[in-house]
Amino acid sequence: MSLKDFIASYIFMTIERGSKSRKALLSKANSILVEIVKKEWNGVWQSAIKDIVQSSYQSQEVCENNLCILKELSQDIFEFSKTSIVSTQAAQLKESFGREFSSVYDICSFVAKSFAADRSVVSTSLVKECLKTLESFLCWVPVYYVLMTDLIDSVLIPFLDDRKYVNITLKCFEQVFALV
Repeated sequence: MSLKDFIASYIFMTIERGSKSRKALLSKANSILVEIVKKEWNGVWQSAIKDIVQSSYQSQEVCENNLCILKELSQDIFEFSKTSIVSTQAAQLKESFGREFSSVYDICSFVAKSFAADRSVVSTSLVKECLKTLESFLCWVPVYYVLMTDLIDSVLIPFLDDRKYVNITLKCFEQVFALV
């Protein structure tokens, strides 16, 4: 195991163990992990997105934090890439992220379907983070995910009738309409 792999593994484990009482530390560790993923994704750690998504099924807290990581990664690559990373690296990461989006879609779909099945089981903060993450992806997501999946019917529609989620859900719909 290389030093880079060790550092990435350490940060990932620290994030997974994070709690709300250590929110500032967790946020900093998330940012460090995002930087490592950006640097190592196309090389040493090609399974980064899948690894993050797979660990999301452990608990709602881990899932919420991982969605936060994925949102930050999406924002860094697609929204802020002009200032934070060089254009060739951004283009490579965008292409890779496009191929890996199915994993991100799966976890957002899982959260939405769990919420639709039993609203009392899914925490409000997890639902909000799921929708915020989805919004950050919808500005660039391949149109396939809008047209050929249950994104609208199963992932977004369930949140429209809950006042807590209407605003962020409508923001997601704005992004969907901008795509098509």
